[in-house]
Amino acid sequence: MASRYFGAEKLVEILRGDMVESSHYGHMAISDNKGNLKYSLGNPREIIYPRSSCKMIQALPLLESGSADYYKLESRHLALACASHSGGEAHLEVAKDWLQKLNLETKHLMCGVHKPYDIKELKYLKDNGLTPTQLHNNCSGKHLGFLTISRNFRKTDHEKLNYIDIDHPVLKPYIQGDSTQGNHLNATSVINAIHKAGGMAFLAHPARYRVNYRKLIEYAAGIGIDGVEAWYDYDNGSFWTPSDFICEDINKLANGLGLLCTCGTDTHGLNLTCR
Repeated sequence: MASRYFGAEKLVEILRGDMVESSHYGHMAISDNKGNLKYSLGNPREIIYPRSSCKMIQALPLLESGSADYYKLESRHLALACASHSGGEAHLEVAKDWLQKLNLETKHLMCGVHKPYDIKELKYLKDNGLTPTQLHNNCSGKHLGFLTISRNFRKTDHEKLNYIDIDHPVLKPYIQGDSTQGNHLNATSVINAIHKAGGMAFLAHPARYRVNYRKLIEYAAGIGIDGVEAWYDYDNGSFWTPSDFICEDINKLANGLGLLCTCGTDTHGLNLTCR
């Protein structure tokens, strides 16, 4: 029921004959290079784990550093860096060619080893008594990109190709600025600061986080929260309506803990009838 509460929309249907076997829900957001939303499905502000969709962004320093040009990488190499792969023959051919351009060996890749997803390649390994290598890893293209930058920075120093070391120059383009941290950002400190200013602290849409909302509300009550947003449209519908069951449960729990309950539209636009 996650799609019900998080506003996901049906993106894909898998058919078995004429019957829908399964439906897959999700969110989609397309923006320009300034961050302006151009098209979306579901909730474009939903917090997600981007996983391998980050690989295109992670490949940018490979180009920006000049490393791709220096080693004369082709479109097929860049394609391998920008996506996951199944470890098939075509993928291995590109990966091996890439390593040759760097004059390095498979052992220099730090992505670990797993069985290839490609059925033919997996059968080939089994039939010939071979074991998978780092090249079969679905992320080996991305790691080849990191390794290329590392090789470009340290053209003759094989002992310092540890590109996953947090202090390695390869990671500098990905680590900019300081992360938010410190006691002043602790939830208790924030609540105390709100109270000191004469305000009241409320927990917004408690069922939208990746923590069980009952545990979250109970913990928040224990550190001094004043109330929770009990009534919220987790369906993210075209016309604001509080979600059944979950809102009622939050309201009941909050009342039992002596917390105030609020109702918010959490509006992000000019249309006050929806979220």
